[in-house]
Amino acid sequence: MRGMAITRLVSFFGGLALASNLAMAQQTLGPMPTLLELYTSQGCSSCPPADKLIKTYAKRRDIVALSFNVDYWDYLGWKDTLAKREYSNRQRTYAMKRGDGEVYTPQIVVNGVTHAVGSMRGRIARAISVANTRSKKPNVPLTVVHKNGKLTVKVGRDQPVALHRSATIWLATVRSKVTVPVKRGENHGRTLTYYNVVDKLTPIGMWSGKQTIIELMDEDVLQGKADNCAVMIQLGKGGPIVAARWMSTSG
Repeated sequence: MRGMAITRLVSFFGGLALASNLAMAQQTLGPMPTLLELYTSQGCSSCPPADKLIKTYAKRRDIVALSFNVDYWDYLGWKDTLAKREYSNRQRTYAMKRGDGEVYTPQIVVNGVTHAVGSMRGRIARAISVANTRSKKPNVPLTVVHKNGKLTVKVGRDQPVALHRSATIWLATVRSKVTVPVKRGENHGRTLTYYNVVDKLTPIGMWSGKQTIIELMDEDVLQGKADNCAVMIQLGKGGPIVAARWMSTSG
């Protein structure tokens, strides 16, 4: 088919095989979900309400909600057990792209273009409304299908969508729920629960508007304690999110 690029990734993650009941999942119906990225920390006393609130968004079909733990509060006496420097850098890149320089926790970034305090539902709702208006994202078809021992991610269409720059196809491997007892720092003595924690964020391909297919073998998708995955399409470095979908790992 003209304009189709196929990337076959074998042993990309070298991780855990998917559960035997992995069912065929094709998520193409309905409007494209909004992506919420919660930047949080076990060393931040203001974060637990946001960590609890993100659970309500995680249940919504019109939203892909992810938690990214950052490391820049580790100096306060507790090293975040889920944090990664790359997530702190991702948050800073968003702030630089927006031009406001606002990096804080808890912070929710919406579709890569707006932000709000992660514990304030009203402000999050406004940020979602503004992001969905401001991004003016193209109608990017994104399909995830499991069949014959592999997951297939299909992005785009036969007729190219005009893009000002190439887009990165990201795969986020996720732990649906993680509970952590905090022994020091601002949250010492508390047991905190996190939802849709990103274990690993990996670029698995590029998209320039032409139809792109990425095939991942079942045993290469999840690793460690990850139990789900999400795919997102992002313009440039720290640019708008033009598509996001969950990949189902249950029937």
